[in-house]
Amino acid sequence: MAAKEPSWPEAVPVDTTGALESAASRALTVVRPWGTGQALVFRRPYMEPD
Repeated sequence: MAAKEPSWPEAVPVDTTGALESAASRALTVVRPWGTGQALVFRRPYMEPD
């Protein structure tokens, strides 16, 4: 894949040669930097009425 596609500078490598739990923990740390115990809440921005 690396030979055919352009580089992706924001990508974070995850070692999948070891235990599944280790790879999953690393991946979750990258996509959920605030922790797995708290879900991110998306809120709409406040807009003044017309």
